[in-house]
This record gives sequence, structure tokens and C-alpha cells, in this order.
Amino acid sequence: MVMQRGSATRYRDSAAPLVSIGLTVAVLAIALYFMSEAFEERQSAAEAADLRAATLTLASANALIGTPLESSPVDLEASIAIIEGDHTVALHALTTAETQRAQFLLAALGTMSHSAAHSMDEHTELQELLRRAARESEADASEAEWRAAVAMALALLFVISTVLTLARARHRSDQATLVLEGEATSRHRLETMLNDLPDMLVVFDAAGTVTYRSASADRLLPADATIDDFVKRAPQPEQTALSAHLRTAPERSEIFEMRMCSGQGFFDIRVTDLADDEFVDGHLVTARDVTAELVLRSELEKQASLDVLTGLPNRRALDPVLDLARRRAGGAAVGLLLIDFDDFKDINDTLGHLVGDQLLREASARLLDVLRSSESLLRLGGDEFAVVLAPIGDERALESTADRVRAAMASAFKFAEATERVRTSIGAVLLESFVDADELLGKADIALYEAKRAGGDRLVVFKPAMEERAIADAAVARALRTVDMSSEFELHYQPIVDAGSGDVVSIEALLRWTSPTLGPVPPARFIPIAERLGLMPGIGDWVLDEVCRQVAQWESEGLADDVTVSFNVSAQQLAEPRFVTSVFDTADRWTIHPERLVAEVTESMVIDQQSAVIDRLGELRTGGIKIAIDDFGSGYSNLGQLLSVPLDTIKIDRELLLRLADMRDRAGGDPSDPCAIMQAIVTIASMLQAPVVCEGVETPAQRTSLRASGVTYLQGYLLGRPGPASEVVFPKAPQVRRRPTDERSPDTAALAS
Repeated sequence: MVMQRGSATRYRDSAAPLVSIGLTVAVLAIALYFMSEAFEERQSAAEAADLRAATLTLASANALIGTPLESSPVDLEASIAIIEGDHTVALHALTTAETQRAQFLLAALGTMSHSAAHSMDEHTELQELLRRAARESEADASEAEWRAAVAMALALLFVISTVLTLARARHRSDQATLVLEGEATSRHRLETMLNDLPDMLVVFDAAGTVTYRSASADRLLPADATIDDFVKRAPQPEQTALSAHLRTAPERSEIFEMRMCSGQGFFDIRVTDLADDEFVDGHLVTARDVTAELVLRSELEKQASLDVLTGLPNRRALDPVLDLARRRAGGAAVGLLLIDFDDFKDINDTLGHLVGDQLLREASARLLDVLRSSESLLRLGGDEFAVVLAPIGDERALESTADRVRAAMASAFKFAEATERVRTSIGAVLLESFVDADELLGKADIALYEAKRAGGDRLVVFKPAMEERAIADAAVARALRTVDMSSEFELHYQPIVDAGSGDVVSIEALLRWTSPTLGPVPPARFIPIAERLGLMPGIGDWVLDEVCRQVAQWESEGLADDVTVSFNVSAQQLAEPRFVTSVFDTADRWTIHPERLVAEVTESMVIDQQSAVIDRLGELRTGGIKIAIDDFGSGYSNLGQLLSVPLDTIKIDRELLLRLADMRDRAGGDPSDPCAIMQAIVTIASMLQAPVVCEGVETPAQRTSLRASGVTYLQGYLLGRPGPASEVVFPKAPQVRRRPTDERSPDTAALAS
């Protein structure tokens, strides 16, 4: 159909110029005819005029008229010759009768046989006839010339049209040539591309005869192959499926194993039904060799399930490992240990990632040595390992495996540059009912978090209450992420008094949070979560700004010069390079002297820290801000470890006070007597020129004992409860007293942030 349309177009393009040329020639012929007719009419008019002039001349010569000649005289002989000549052309515009009459008069005039009178009448009649003949010929000549002009104009238009038609035909011919050349080039290019394709293309008709095959098909089929030969290339069990696939032409592709001329391989075969396409008229088979792809995919899947560093199964392999464990357990419980090294980040930061990788490889080797055949080890990522146990009887089996793991990790790791020990935290879960890997891992992760919250280097077995706590923590975390500090946060202030005089020497700012969705949330509840979320730098900035604002207000109300105000600093704040600058900028903005402020940091933040942290504390101290070591005695260090830390005050943790009181109670001592251990702490602190503040003082006996032990300052519910700034009253005397109370503290965590 396309070829027929093309032929018709080419015939039409070639016929159009011929028609135009023919019309042009015809119009030109008509124009020439009219021009010839005009010429003849002009000639007739001229001869009629000459004949009239000749008659006038002859009549004048014969003295027939006495009037002057109307035209220039001609030679008499010539006039006689004209009169005696053929008058057909000159008189053809007259009617037949008029022509005969004119001929008679002319003949008479030539013989001169009439009388003069008679000759005058005839002469007048003859002149009128000749004048008419000339006038009619002139009119006919003008009309013929006008027709010739119109015909010439039409001929010119046809000539222009012919030229345009010829040009258009030439353009179309050139285009057709280019199209034909382009089609030939495209066919050649397509054929070349198809032959170079790694995919094999085969077309077979309804009878199964191969009507087209690309050059690449030679790898699979011999030259004279049919569709049956194609099917026979597959293994016997797959031939039926392949034959059905080829003949039904489904919309999906399928992979078949097939025997090539050079060996065995796998081909992704797609069949397209193009029987309705006049250029194909059959089924198009595309066969792509996917042998190398399948081999590579198999290898990648294998590698994707293995940890590159240790060679252990990775997180992706946890599902199949758990499935295998469940089948092996045969209905018994399955256990999971989630192992994490508490100090690994410090090793990576101080010794480098190469040493960290070496530690992980050695740790995996140690774990493999102590695990049994029923226990599978995986590395989930970072310094996190998992052990799947099946079958397992009870929690004691979990604890036994955890003990072996921790014992394997207890000995030091020796490297070229250092020897390191790691503390190992383990979260364990024991489940008898079926759960998926994510749920099992989530429960173990909750237990691991509880182990780290408790100080690390221990095993914690998952309990349902932990999940409830984790859900509650998640609610706190969500609320913290969107907290409006200006409306939800508030600072409460608690006095620190001189142990001897009872005078207020300092006031500690304590952060309180009332969430619109959760209500009041204790600091011990939300501060660790804020630290985990990385929100403490922003919260700390708000606290410092609020403290300075409040101090400025108190100073305007007459706050004594020797009273300081302390604020708590988080580890995340202290790690910020701009922390020191931010503190002094805030104090300057509120026109607060740095000597008015005390920065409280916990001992865990400064023991074994990088020199940059110690340097920042030194910069604060150099600028006038005092440094207090908070929560001393909570189990992290001793006074000897504080020798390199710039400090002004040591604050003894309430838990140490309670432990010492409990020891004395068991020994039967008087709770008001001095405490030898507390005296020793005071003595060592005095060598550092650091006064001691004891937190959590709640009874008069504790106050008496601490005062007798040499403790300089006291803080606790006995001496003043934390309260909002509006409740802090500063008398004109150089001290601020708060109403004493005997009410005991509910939870120390609510006292300090």
C-alpha cells in the first residue's frame, strides 16, 4: 500500500509539468493566432486607406473634384496600379454587396467612362465605402490585439506556473531520492546493528519456517534451522514449555537453558506476535544470553549475605539463619544475643579505623572459637554481632552463652601501637512463639539499650516491661523533637549553703519540662533521650541564656556579689568547638561577669577525655567561670584521676552519701558521727584546693555528720527544695535564705539534669 501511494505520488508529480507545458503551448498558439489576425486586420486597414488615397489622387487628376486632397498625394501611376490591383484584403471588412459595389466603382473610376456629375456621386459613395472598410479593419485589429494581449498574459502565467511546477517536481524528485537513499542507508544501518547485537533475533511464520535470523543467531542455530530445531536446543524437560512459549507469544519473557553450538547457556526468550505486520508476518523471537548475568547474580547474592571484613553472615542472612534455627529447634525456643562493644568508637577515634577493623576480625575469631555448633554467629554492622541459639531451654542457656562471649572478649587485644580492652554489652531475647527477624532483633536491641543504660559491660535479658519503656521513650523522643523551649521548659533553682553558717553561697539552675502531651517529665527521663537524639547543644544554649537573663534580673534586685549561679553542661555541648565562645558571648549579651557563673560537668565527661575537652574547661576557667565536677562517686573515677582536670569544686553524688550511710548503719554507728571515707575525700580535695559540696542532704543527722567530716558546702531538700525563680527571695543581707523543710526527696533524678 505504501509503495502504491508512493508510485501514485511520483506519477502525479511527473504528469503535472507536462499538463502545464501543454496548456502553455495552447495559450501561446491562441495568442499567435490573435496576433496574426490583428496583423491581417491592420494590413487590410492600411490597404483600404491606400486605396482611398489612390482614388482621391486619381479623381483629382481627372478634375472630378475641386477641393484640396485630404491626404498626401501619391504617385499617379502608383495610384492607378493600386486601383487596378486586387482589392480583396482592403475590402474584406465590408459586406458582400458593399464589396461588389466598391469593386464596380473602382473599375469605373479606372476607365473614366462616367459623366462628371455622375462621377462625383460615385466618388463620394466610394470614399465612404473605403473609409468604412478601413475603420472596420482598424476595429477588428484592435480587438484581435486585445485578445492576443490577454492570451499572452495567460501564457506568461502558465509559463510561470510551469516553471514553479518543474521546480516543485525537481524538489520532490530530489526529496524522493534522498528518502530512498535514507531508507537504503537505514536498512543497511539496521541490518548492521542487528547483526552486531548480542541478542539473537529470529522470525518464523505460522508454519514454523524461519523467515529472518540475525547473524548472532548462528551461535544457537545452524543455517537451515527451523523452529523445531530451536526447540530441540532446550533440555528434554523444558522443550514442551519452550514450544508453547514460542507459539503462544505471551507478554512475559522466560529463561530457558539451551544448548549452543559452542556449549551450554541460559537464554531470556521473549516472543512477540507480529503476524498482522505486513513487513514481519510472523512471531519475532528475541533470545538474550543471560548465562554470565545469572552466574554474576548468584555470586553477588552470596556476597550480599556475607560480611566482607569478617567473612561472617551479615544482617541480610539473619532471616534464613533464623529459619534454619527454627527447623533445627523443632518447636523449642530460639534465642538471640545482640553483642556490642562499649568502647569501640573510642578505639576507632584514637587508633584509627584500620585498628578498629583488626579488632573486629580478631573478635569474630574469638567468638567463633567459643560458640557451639548449634550457635550461629553473624555480624550485623559496625561493632554489632548477633548469635542465634537453637534449640535452647531457658534463660540460663542464654546466660551461659553470654558468659562465654564476655570471657572471650575479656582479654586484651594487642596491636602494633597499643593494647586495648573492650567492654561488652549484650542484649538477649528468648522466644518460644514465632516472630520475624525484625521483631526478634528489635526486642534484643531494647535489651541491649537497657544494658548500656545500666552502665554497659553486662547482659540484660529482654522483658516485656522493657518494651513498654521503649515505647514510652519513643513518645518522649517525639515530643522532644518538636519541643517549644520557651513555653515548655522552665528553670528551677536550688540553693547551696555554707555547711557552717548556713549562708547561701550559690544557686544551681535545674531544668524542668512540662510537655503539653506528656505532662511533667523528670530530667532523668528526658535528658538521656535528648542526649541520644543529639538535642543537648540546643537545649544547653537555651538554659545558659535563661540563666544569664535571670542572673541579670536578680542583680538588678540586689543579688549579693559573692553568690554564684551554676548551670549544667552536657558532653555534647563540651564537644562543640564553639562552646567556649558561645558561653562568653551569652554572658556579655546579658552583661554578666563570668565570675558569677559556675559550669557543672560530670566526672564521666572529663575522665579519659581528649585534650580538646580539657582545654575548653581550662579556657572557661581562665575567663573567670568556675568549674565544678558533678556526681563524684557515681562509680566512674577517683580523685587521683582528676589531677589533670581544671576544677574549682567537687560535688559528691547523693548515691555515695547513701551508700556510706548504709555502711555505717550496718556497722551500728551513729549517723551523726563524722564519716572517715568522707573525711579522706575532703582531705584529698583540699590538696587540689577544691572545696567539697555534698548533694542530697535530707536529714539533720546527715548535715551534722557532713559538717563534722569537713564538707564545705551542702545541697539538698533539707536546705531548700528546687523552685521557680519567683520563689527565690534575696534579702538585703548578703545571703538568701529559703524555708527549710524536712520533706524527703522522691527521686534524685528529679533534682539534677
